[in-house]
Amino acid sequence: MATPQIEIFSSKSLAITIHDTKWIPGSCRFVVLGNHARGSGSLQVYELKRNEIKLLSETEKPSSFRCGTFGASTMEERRLATADFDGRVSLWDLERLEMPTWTVKAHEQIANCIDGIGGIKGGGPSEIVTGSRDGHVRVWDPRQKDCVIDLEIPSGSKRQDCWAVSFGNSTGGNRTIAAGFDNGDLKLFDMRNLCTSYATNLGKGICSIEFDRPDIDMNKMTVSTMNASFRVYDLRTQHPKEGYAHVQQNAHESTVWTARHSPQNRDLFVTTGGNGAINLWKYEYPPQRKKKDSDGVDMGVAGSVRLLGQREISTQPVHTFEWHGEREGLALVGSLDQTEEHMSLYSNIADLTTLDEWVEALLPPILSGMNLGQLLIDFLLLVFVLYILFRRPQANTEKPLTEKEIEEVIDNWTPLPLVPSRTPLMELDDHAPVVQSTTTTHVVIDGKEVLHLARHNFLGMINDKRVEEQAISTLRKYGTGTCGPRGFNGTIDSHLNLEKRIKDFLGTVDCCIYSYGFATVSSAIPAFSGRGDILVVDKGVSYALQTGAKLSRAEVYWFEHNDIADLTRILESIKAEDIATGRKITRRYIVIEGLYLNYGDIAPLDKIMKLKDKYCYRMIMDDTYGIGVLGKTGRGTTEHFNVPIQDIDILTGNLEAATSSVGGFCCGDTSIVYFQRLNSSGYVYSCSLPPLLATASQTALDILDDEPKMLETLKNNVSIFTKAITTSVLKVTSSPLSPVIHLRLSEPSGDRYEDEKFLQQIVQTALDHGIFLTRAKYVHGNEKFVPPASIRVSVSTVHTKKQLLQSAEIINQAAKAAASA
Repeated sequence: MATPQIEIFSSKSLAITIHDTKWIPGSCRFVVLGNHARGSGSLQVYELKRNEIKLLSETEKPSSFRCGTFGASTMEERRLATADFDGRVSLWDLERLEMPTWTVKAHEQIANCIDGIGGIKGGGPSEIVTGSRDGHVRVWDPRQKDCVIDLEIPSGSKRQDCWAVSFGNSTGGNRTIAAGFDNGDLKLFDMRNLCTSYATNLGKGICSIEFDRPDIDMNKMTVSTMNASFRVYDLRTQHPKEGYAHVQQNAHESTVWTARHSPQNRDLFVTTGGNGAINLWKYEYPPQRKKKDSDGVDMGVAGSVRLLGQREISTQPVHTFEWHGEREGLALVGSLDQTEEHMSLYSNIADLTTLDEWVEALLPPILSGMNLGQLLIDFLLLVFVLYILFRRPQANTEKPLTEKEIEEVIDNWTPLPLVPSRTPLMELDDHAPVVQSTTTTHVVIDGKEVLHLARHNFLGMINDKRVEEQAISTLRKYGTGTCGPRGFNGTIDSHLNLEKRIKDFLGTVDCCIYSYGFATVSSAIPAFSGRGDILVVDKGVSYALQTGAKLSRAEVYWFEHNDIADLTRILESIKAEDIATGRKITRRYIVIEGLYLNYGDIAPLDKIMKLKDKYCYRMIMDDTYGIGVLGKTGRGTTEHFNVPIQDIDILTGNLEAATSSVGGFCCGDTSIVYFQRLNSSGYVYSCSLPPLLATASQTALDILDDEPKMLETLKNNVSIFTKAITTSVLKVTSSPLSPVIHLRLSEPSGDRYEDEKFLQQIVQTALDHGIFLTRAKYVHGNEKFVPPASIRVSVSTVHTKKQLLQSAEIINQAAKAAASA
């Protein structure tokens, strides 16, 4: 081999601290992982083009990224696995960086190192291995939530910090993990037999480990350390006492940060050092790789290493190095002076002297990694365009219509109606009552004062003078509103104060508010899911959630309302389909309500959370009617079941229930909320919430915190009313804790119209006797699953015992009269 030349083709200074760099397989693009000065994590995607490094996309996350690998992903998917300073491991689709496709809390402390196998590295099923400061080495299957293998490898009584991990020997059902620790311990773990196959100590902390090829029988392994040296182990022969033969070489006169083998020639490898230099080495095998010891036992024979070239490229330590997988001699280097370097290391491999020629040489690998289906579609599209451009226009041979034929067509034409025909159900509401007063416990209808049992005013906030006074004060200060969306001069302090108040009240990381409750969940669902993703949705969810699922264009699976067995069946069927079809990993959500508007019952959240974790799904829960009702302090369904609210990935709610205001909110971690501010249609394209309504909601939450006894009052009122419904004609089907009470027919006729007509008679009779009720009404034809007909009653804290008992008796008598008619 001629003397290699190490040339810098392109460099770029970045405004982040670099922790790792990775080529995107089969392309001229690469990923940079690190953190900003403010401590947040940065994942940046760059492209190498015409001597320039161009930033294509970037995402910022709360926790700094520590390391990454494409090793467990296929060439078609090219999913990046990352580990961060919070100990979380995530899998990313680089085309959609807003959320990872899979994530798990892998370690309690920082995850220092990661490696993957089974994808572009080949060698069996896809797995990821991580090492952490907590002393654990853990193996992960991206299709599962729990780790496959947990290796805690302590040294003595003190748990050691794992700095480096690597897969190897992945062939014929075997697989080995090498792990290096801060005290110099080096361990090889046999995954097939679940035992430590080799252990030694190198004296100083181990910075990097790499097998020369992970998908063949163990051949060589290079280990770099903090004592300015590296070792190359010959792994073909293990002596029972001496272990593996190795050659040790001093390098760089400082810490050897990395050692990486060339993918095209595994006997060539590079080391990078704390002195800012990179060294190119060649391993030379001995004439014989094993010999007999004095007892006649085989023992390995170490080879030698030869320095082929070196160059200082930075004044700071060079701590990341990544060979390009397809183009020999092209490498990606990162240093602590926040610079990226691109180099050609072997001038004798090809006569390519400019970066443009290197990039042109990369085109065949890029094409080979593309989806053949996409290439076929592009080709057919090109043929179609050429056909349109070059086809000759054809003369119109059709005979025009005569005047008589035109008149006949006009006479026979029947236009479609401008609006749909009225249905019998619509006619039941022809004489809907009109409220002629402000809403309190009573309203005026047709000049008569009646008790209001149709309004979701659970905590009586609409009647509270303190809420009214604060709303009036805000109105005088800001007027009615900004008339602009939140992102365009529409945000004022009332909005920010309410977001902080909801976040603090519920105990979530972050929160954003919407102008309209219906638009909240119907916008949040399609913001975080799209074509190819999977939603598993309860059939009992309200129209807003149904709309969100429809707008997302995701693949939707519906399970029977609150039926854990049916949910389990669907999750199992999806898992089996994944295995049978080899379906790619996508975003997957279970979508429920905490307390259901259409049924008045409570989701078995504790059981659903177990299934969520078991099958690796995210959770979207709308808790509009649970917050301010359930739990000791009114924090909702999560408090009721003692489930940590942070385990709910996306939590939405409507301010029109507990706080008796207008608007909605969505809570989650910082990335969830930040993403909505730019991508959720209901947030981006709606005028901001009127400030007086934001203040009203904030004041209502303050009152609930100061007066938690109102929750007990509400519970007692619900119990009083439901126990007083004694008619055999109707039955209470809602939860004893729910202020949304559904009265359904004990013996429905089977005809929807007849059942609704019967219930409307009860509603009208009750109104004639001073009780304002309403049937539960649905958007027939649009709603996917319409619940059985019912009268929906809303009980609040401001109703008295006497009022509730009188109302229940009137309903009993009205039901009896309707049944006798």
